Amino acid sequence: FIGRNDSIVKVKGYRVSLNEIEHTLRNHPSICDIAVIQVGESYNSKLIAYATLIKDSLPPSLIELKELCAAQLPPYKIIHKINYLEALPFNSNGKINRPALVELENRNKS
Repeated sequence: FIGRNDSIVKVKGYRVSLNEIEHTLRNHPSICDIAVIQVGESYNSKLIAYATLIKDSLPPSLIELKELCAAQLPPYKIIHKINYLEALPFNSNGKINRPALVELENRNKS
């Protein structure tokens, strides 16, 4: 097996379901669609969110989204960064293309 086919990652020694974080962030009234990715490994990993906004909505601040996460999730499931896109990338099966988001994040770092 190459790896898990679900959205469970290891962050700071904890198993984290990215879907749980996405579900929490999707509760914000400005968020239309959201994807959370892990960048880095083990204790150096970070959770990065990519979101699309509901038409004519203002983007929520990172602090606002961190507070939303903190109210419902443990500290190790709080995102480190948020990026806004016009549309999330999807693969041929209609699922969010997480590897494309990781590549986009790595390009943005350089």
